[in-house]
Amino acid sequence: MCSADGTKLATSDAGGKSGGGYIWTSTDSGVTWTDQVGSGARNWFLLASSANGTNLAAAVYHGDIWTSTDGGVTWTDQTGSGARGWCAIASSSDGTKLAAVVYGGDIWTSPDSGVTWTDQTAAGTRAWTSIASSADGTMLAASVSGGDIWTSTDSGVTWTDQTGSGARDWTSIASSADGTKLAAVVSGGDIWTSTDSGVTWTDQTGSGTRNWYFITSSADGNKLVALVYVGSIWTSADGGVTWTDRHGETGSRDWRSIASSADGTKLAAAAYGGDIWISTDSGVTWTDQVRPGKKIWPAIASSADGTKLAAGVAGEYIWTSTDGGVSWTLQPTTGGQDWISIASSANGTKLAAVANGGDIWTSPDGGVTWTDQTAAGTRSWYSIASSANGTKLAAVVSGGDIWTSTDSGVTWTDQTAAGTRSWTSIASSADGTKLAAVVSGGDIWTSTDSGVTWTDQTAAGTQNWVSIASSADGTKLAAAVYGGDIWTSADSGVTWTDQTGSGSLSWSAIASSTDGTRLAATSGADIWISTDSGVTWTDQTAAGTRAWMSIASSADGTKLAAGVNNGDIWTYAIKQTIFITGSLTLTDILSGRSGVFTIDSGNHLYWNGTLIA
Repeated sequence: MCSADGTKLATSDAGGKSGGGYIWTSTDSGVTWTDQVGSGARNWFLLASSANGTNLAAAVYHGDIWTSTDGGVTWTDQTGSGARGWCAIASSSDGTKLAAVVYGGDIWTSPDSGVTWTDQTAAGTRAWTSIASSADGTMLAASVSGGDIWTSTDSGVTWTDQTGSGARDWTSIASSADGTKLAAVVSGGDIWTSTDSGVTWTDQTGSGTRNWYFITSSADGNKLVALVYVGSIWTSADGGVTWTDRHGETGSRDWRSIASSADGTKLAAAAYGGDIWISTDSGVTWTDQVRPGKKIWPAIASSADGTKLAAGVAGEYIWTSTDGGVSWTLQPTTGGQDWISIASSANGTKLAAVANGGDIWTSPDGGVTWTDQTAAGTRSWYSIASSANGTKLAAVVSGGDIWTSTDSGVTWTDQTAAGTRSWTSIASSADGTKLAAVVSGGDIWTSTDSGVTWTDQTAAGTQNWVSIASSADGTKLAAAVYGGDIWTSADSGVTWTDQTGSGSLSWSAIASSTDGTRLAATSGADIWISTDSGVTWTDQTAAGTRAWMSIASSADGTKLAAGVNNGDIWTYAIKQTIFITGSLTLTDILSGRSGVFTIDSGNHLYWNGTLIA
């Protein structure tokens, strides 16, 4: 959906009849996007917008129609529409008149922005696939799969079967602002146009016979853009007479919808399971407006201050953020890999990531460029850890060995002393000398010499260990058991305490502050936090019940970032209270100072890294 000026856009995560996600909006022509969680996660099918982009209407497949009057921030369930197999919706320019079609059902209209709905039975029950509206909402045109195109000149009260269109597999229809010019596409056929509101039709053979899926039009009807199912974007500047394939700009994708500004210069196209592409020159050039969205996030890492984050998507790319997760950048250098773990230096510049069934990759510049460290070999890598300066790395192989590097991943040593085991996670002290690794269906193992020799710490017992975290000095460890408790150690793993207060949950990941007092762990449902080294735990219900997969922590444990399986990345900054004693006031502290203020877990206030209170 696109506003008349092309600045306001709206789309949804669910690009069809399967899946479910939120509605996303943009107010800057697609450069940045906001996840409108107020819409709820639903099987959104298509959206319609008023000319100014403030009034939105969205249809849920086999659900209700929802409307928004504030550009998508808040949404109202228009239960009067009923739960139906909606497949298309159209809006007048002011957003008051809506028209929606049901595949294998009827056409429904609303004169009051979706509050009340009328079943327009005069059009009949048909395999409706698409509907288009004139700017004033009086002239409508709807297409039928395997049937004709039908038109109305009275906002849907009466309908005319435009037999001149012919019975075809129509998939989408678009209209000019005055309703006189129509363009419709056929799956496995051509694009057809009409200049007399649908009475007569012209087969635009120049478009070619393709699996056309969707079409949109400028207000004057001259500029058309059409999508090919799992194919290209095609544009026309002469009302559909001639067409240009834009494959060179966008490639072939599973396109599902496209929206146009009134003048046809600004376009936004959405690919199912992919990104949103925008054009500001009527489709000549395109920009991929990538956004994280709902993906499988098994790996996430954080810099010490929590501002720099790096996350890996299973089977896809690595994403990085330099503002604590507010905005994200897709790092395509590595190509699509089955990322499963990622580690970061304290300053966030040196990254190391492992791909399950692939290689180890390293980056010296916060994820912008990456090097495939082939010396480590292609293995079933499962977890990787880094020293604070990023020079010492340690990685484990599921059903293999532990490997270490002392030169930021250039060369690697197979540490056979640890043995071949079902390793699932590894943690490192800040200097990289103390390591701790866990085995699924096995024990916890520790090393005090950067992985050369290893000790089987049997005190914790043989369990389904899934994740382990370490304090900066390596003395405090915390390990999670899948379907069991969280265990902690205060002596580098020699002795262990079963923290029964954590409860036996399907733990998936655990993270620690540098001093080991603040812990954060994810289960298959919630995020839990401890501020006393794991003795007591608090269920962070504000984060919601989700399939959490990974979690990372800032050095002081106040900033967290967590990834969801087939979901989003969530960030959380823990608020703290500063206790000031004596005559010193907050005004005294802040006076004359500008820069970065941080608070550690002991409520100490730092200014640009210097302790001031």
